[in-house]
Amino acid sequence: MDLRAVRYMGRARLLHDLVVSAVCLLVAFPLVTWLRGWPGVPLELRQQLGLLAVIAPIWALVFRLVRSDQPMRTRARWHQVGVVVRSVTLGVGLLAAFLYLTRLVEVPRSVLVAFFGLNLVVGVASRLAIHEILRVARARGQNTKQIVIVGTTRRARRMADLFADHPEWGLKVVGLLGRNGLGRALVGKEVHGMPVLGTVEDLLKVLREVVVDEVVFAVPEIELDQVEEALKVCEMMGVQARLMMDFADPPVARVAVDKLGSIPMISFSATAEGSLGMAVKGMFDSVGALALIVVLSPVLLACAVAVRLSSPGPILFRQKRCGLNGREFVMFKFRSMVDGADDMKTSLAEYNEADGPVFKIEDDPRVTRVGRFLRRMSLDELPQLFNVLKGEMSLVGPRPPLQCEVESYEDWQLRRLSMRPGLTGLWQVSGRSTTGFGEWIKLDLQYIDRWSLALDLKILALTIPAVLSGRGAY
Repeated sequence: MDLRAVRYMGRARLLHDLVVSAVCLLVAFPLVTWLRGWPGVPLELRQQLGLLAVIAPIWALVFRLVRSDQPMRTRARWHQVGVVVRSVTLGVGLLAAFLYLTRLVEVPRSVLVAFFGLNLVVGVASRLAIHEILRVARARGQNTKQIVIVGTTRRARRMADLFADHPEWGLKVVGLLGRNGLGRALVGKEVHGMPVLGTVEDLLKVLREVVVDEVVFAVPEIELDQVEEALKVCEMMGVQARLMMDFADPPVARVAVDKLGSIPMISFSATAEGSLGMAVKGMFDSVGALALIVVLSPVLLACAVAVRLSSPGPILFRQKRCGLNGREFVMFKFRSMVDGADDMKTSLAEYNEADGPVFKIEDDPRVTRVGRFLRRMSLDELPQLFNVLKGEMSLVGPRPPLQCEVESYEDWQLRRLSMRPGLTGLWQVSGRSTTGFGEWIKLDLQYIDRWSLALDLKILALTIPAVLSGRGAY
């Protein structure tokens, strides 16, 4: 199986998705008709076929956006499910938007909902069935790919053992290639129980004489200079090549391959910054912050009036905080303390109840009566919606620290600045001010490492009861 076969498999998956969607669309109309007791099918067959013509390019676009054309041989079952869910959700969303904007065909919303549900169920079931059939076939020695590993060290053995541990992948090692020069003495012998077919210099000859579907480079970083020419040989022969990068294997950072201009790069990122999910998060922040400002405008106005009448001083408390990667920004809050409270902090230092570089006093004498209520209900934080709208903060994220706190951080704690700070976060729903500094750090890093849109939604949902209960707020 060469690179052309990989492309054929991708096209086969696209054809599968199109057939499933076409069948589900045609079934959705009579299904809704039967469920709702309509006198007939809402659209004529001609109109349904017109819809299928619209679906085809949309599904082809979605197929590329969610990278369904990538090889699935070594992917887990849950990955197949995720691909289908993303594809169907995005595809039906684009279809609904197209129909709304063009008014090409009036399709009842109930039909679109039925189409979405059917497509999701049938798509997941059929993908999993095909995935399972192929896994069983490969484990029995069918639909296999023949692999040549470049390298004879323990790293080559590690890669071969990985293939042996997963027979359902159908990856069979036919031999090794040794390093140039010293590796020549190993040619014709067995290393790690596998024959050495030649050296890197012999790659073209080996690809001509042996059926090879894929070449895996398992060479030490000091031998990467030998890889460039070998990669060109693989490209010329149309054979897929992989480069084992376990010598650059950070424990937390996400690894991705991309391009900087025309230069291929391997990127290591401690966060999901730049991903589609983060783009959705940014859009959700902007839309959500604007919507909340509009909906909560009476509350914002009432809080502003209460602060103004409660004590002399400005309505808003402005304070410099550290945002993404340490960038300073001015964070807004409703003033909950007497004017000039920061100047009184030194005299109250002995009463600090928080550990680490954080200052907290449960019965802080600087807090006004109105300010205490605002704090208990987290209403003093509402002006930070404008920080979210400006892109300085997110609705969900780590707690934004002061510069003086950051200066006291240990090196490993600085990673909490790798994500935009949030109006709420795991720390907010896990005790708020009762959470110690060490636990704060741990929760923020846990959030960064586990981040997903689903986690953000979960935290937002948990924030409401946490705020209403007033637990840990002072």
